[in-house]
Amino acid sequence: MAGKAKAALTLETHEGEKLGMGTKKNQAAVFNFLLDHFRSQEPFTENELEDHTNWRGQTFGTYWSKQYKQLVAPVDSDTFRVSEAFGPYSTWES
Repeated sequence: MAGKAKAALTLETHEGEKLGMGTKKNQAAVFNFLLDHFRSQEPFTENELEDHTNWRGQTFGTYWSKQYKQLVAPVDSDTFRVSEAFGPYSTWES
């Protein structure tokens, strides 16, 4: 059972590199996406943001609802813009 749980928490990128679900690489990808869209104010969909990570399904949904949704404002029913709430987070610190 433990082997199954561990396998479920690991994904492979298209290069074959194994990444955990909460990796810094995913967080950095989301940060860069949000920063670019904060600066440009270009609208985006939830799916477009998800495509910049290797999180899928419920995992992405959890990150979206608990961390990222508070940083965006709806444009219409399925598109968003990064809001001013992102401003204080616009610098990456590792």
